[in-house]
Amino acid sequence: MQKRTPFLVYFFVSVFSFYMFSCMPQTRESSPKVSIPDVKVLLRTITNNDTISFNEPYFLDTEEARYEFGKSNNEVFITTLKDGYKVYNDNRLFLFRKSDNVVFIPQDYSATFSLKNNNYNGRLKVTMREDNILLLINNIDLESYLKGVVPAEIFTNNDSLLDAVKAQAICARSYSFKKMKENKDKPFHMYADVRDQVYKGASARTTLGDFAVDETRGSVLVYGNEVADTYFHASCGGILESAENVWSSDKKVYLSSAQDIIGKQFADIESPYFRWMQMRTSGQLDTLYKNRFGISHIRDVVTDTMDIPFVISVKERYNSGRIKKMNVQYGTDHQELQGYEIRQFLGWPPGTLLPSTLLKFSSEDSMLVINGAGNGHGVGLCQYGAMFKAKKGLQYYHILQSYFPGTTLKKVY
Repeated sequence: MQKRTPFLVYFFVSVFSFYMFSCMPQTRESSPKVSIPDVKVLLRTITNNDTISFNEPYFLDTEEARYEFGKSNNEVFITTLKDGYKVYNDNRLFLFRKSDNVVFIPQDYSATFSLKNNNYNGRLKVTMREDNILLLINNIDLESYLKGVVPAEIFTNNDSLLDAVKAQAICARSYSFKKMKENKDKPFHMYADVRDQVYKGASARTTLGDFAVDETRGSVLVYGNEVADTYFHASCGGILESAENVWSSDKKVYLSSAQDIIGKQFADIESPYFRWMQMRTSGQLDTLYKNRFGISHIRDVVTDTMDIPFVISVKERYNSGRIKKMNVQYGTDHQELQGYEIRQFLGWPPGTLLPSTLLKFSSEDSMLVINGAGNGHGVGLCQYGAMFKAKKGLQYYHILQSYFPGTTLKKVY
């Protein structure tokens, strides 16, 4: 049997000195002068009906006329139909075919519309898919989009942490730039949630976030001739993960497993998820197993002195200590789980995720005890680590170099 390093080793690893670059890394020359590109973000899908509110004047152009919304006529309803959809309120009724696209255009840059308590700038496009699901897509310039992303992704209004927010802005811009290229021929470039980046529009904007975006305008991270994959997460628990271990992608040398330290401290030591503990009762485990695999033993009658076993066996870990593969036995049933499936399976309440797979198991009073570290996939920029580094005086380009070694900054507009 192959000898495995105990999990605790990954919680108490040796600490190396943090090498501080003495100067700003090379910044490549910008591309020829270009305007800020527009990004298309899917805000919502509609299967039945929804409501849009206009806080300032917006216009809807049709073949017959231009209609204004946003004064007394400030709310519209959208309902799907068998062969299309309708947009209406007490003053207007518009019927559209399945192939028709509707675009609401703001009168000026500052105008906003509202969806589910969030305000957004820019245009709003309504289009229908072949399966009769409506898409509400926000078309907005990339820099304004980022001002609705950065504060929603890195939660701070502390001016002393500005360089961490700048680093986040560059990561978000780089990520967006790649997705815009990859999805250029699709109806939208990105989702407005954790499937891509959390985007809450004008409602999320802060003075610090706006300043960080403006100060890094047009800057992205590149590796070689390509925009880098700038993934980020909340808290790494002291050690970063390799990208190929999470997404089964090609190996990226700048996204490898490494300790996240500054001086003699773990960088995300101030994270509430740096070390965490959760417990699961037998009833909760039964519910989770039934939800995932359709098997429950909670009402079984035990006919002998043996309990119905629930056994978790960790079979393989990555170098970071995160679990790659584990087996679960419940009664006579055996199942194997890997990576993200583990977070899905053990998250409580059902439907939520376990913070990370950097964890170990034990038992106490017939309950499963989960001791873990970090929150998120662990790849790329660690947000709590970045904030701690900014607090210690590192500038945003040093922070980025610590998480994406070998990359350089490039202005693309």
